[in-house]
Amino acid sequence: MPDKAVTFFDDVILRDALVPLITVYKSPLDYPGQYVARLWRILPGRAEPTPITITAETLDGLREKKPANMTIFDRAENDDPTIVESWI
Repeated sequence: MPDKAVTFFDDVILRDALVPLITVYKSPLDYPGQYVARLWRILPGRAEPTPITITAETLDGLREKKPANMTIFDRAENDDPTIVESWI
């Protein structure tokens, strides 16, 4: 399924995930040279990426679109190298 680019992650989009998690990537293979925020759906016993994304040329540009009620968490040491941070 192709990605669905949005301008903001609003409440309608976020409520579809049991626990919404947004992962921020720098220059992943499918978006070279861009920062990408992708909504993940956390369900009992598994996590799955959604096709819902926001892109920006800079990390600050992406952070301007972060939902106000979400907190930024630094990447974990064992995360994929393209992961910058996560919003929970």
